[in-house]
Formats: sequence, C-alpha cells, structure tokens
Amino acid sequence: MTANSKIKELLREAWGKRGEKKYDDAQALVKEAHGLFKEEDYNSLGSIFHVYRQLESDKGNYSKAVELNQESLNYFKKGNNMQGITHAMRHLADLQYQIGKLAGAEGNYREVIDIYRNNPSTHAGNLANGLRGFAVLLEKRGKIIESINVWKETKELYSSIHLQEGVDEAKNKIASLSK
Repeated sequence: MTANSKIKELLREAWGKRGEKKYDDAQALVKEAHGLFKEEDYNSLGSIFHVYRQLESDKGNYSKAVELNQESLNYFKKGNNMQGITHAMRHLADLQYQIGKLAGAEGNYREVIDIYRNNPSTHAGNLANGLRGFAVLLEKRGKIIESINVWKETKELYSSIHLQEGVDEAKNKIASLSK
C-alpha cells in the first residue's frame, strides 16, 4: 500500500470515528495520516487539514477551525486541486458565518457558487449545499428577496438529487420568508 493510499484510508477511518463522535480516536488517526505525508504531497495535506478543521468545528472551536481551513485551502491551492479549493472555500464561508464575519462569508459564497456554476462537472449536491449556506447568510444580512430566490434554486437542486430533507427545509424557508 502506498503512503498516499494509506493516508486516504486513515482519513476515511477518522471521518467514520468522527461520525460516531469518537473524537479522540479520529484525532489520533488524522495525526497518524499526517505523519505519513511525503514532501510536496499538497493534496494529502489539504485533506488532512480538512479533517482537522472539521474536528475543531464539531467542538465549536470555530476560530481554530478557520485557521485549519486556511491551511487546507493553501495546500489545495499549491496542489492546483480545484475541487479541494472550492470545497475548502465553501467551508471557510460556513465558518466565517459562524464567527460573525458575514461580509467575508458572503464574498466567499459568491465566489464558490460562481465556480460551481461554471464547472459542468459540479455535482448538484455541492452547488445545493453552497447555495443553502448562502441563503441562510442572505437572510441574516436582511437580503430577503435574494435569500428566497436562492432557496428556490436550492430546492430544485435538492429535488434533482432526491434529497427530501433539503427540499423540505427549502420549502419551509421559502414559506417563512415570504410572509
């Protein structure tokens, strides 16, 4: 097994432990993966810091999560990994929202959504998730009409991938914002 495939396996295991709320186990697996990376393996480092970020975010340590997310983003940029860059930027916007940096979050959401829309291979779920966070932000910023329009697009995208929970949330938000 190559170091890269071992890193991926450890990160998958860490993600699973995170889902089980076994954060210490997850952290240990990420640290093990981190110890295996090869110099200039930027994509592995981007993925490693992505998981570190999520673990901090899960604990509500949003400021630390922002720092780790920035590390992830920087590594994905060094590796020219556009999918990783866009995903890290979306999570950065989510975190900026959490810590009240709404203008920065809005700029990042807009950039991410443009990237997703201009890439024909973007999965509808990725665009829907980005739009969902953006719609929530727009509501918080008092941009209600734009939020409603974004929720409508989000609903259609979630419907296209048969994610009923997302469709239901979007319908409820559209109804409540339209009053």
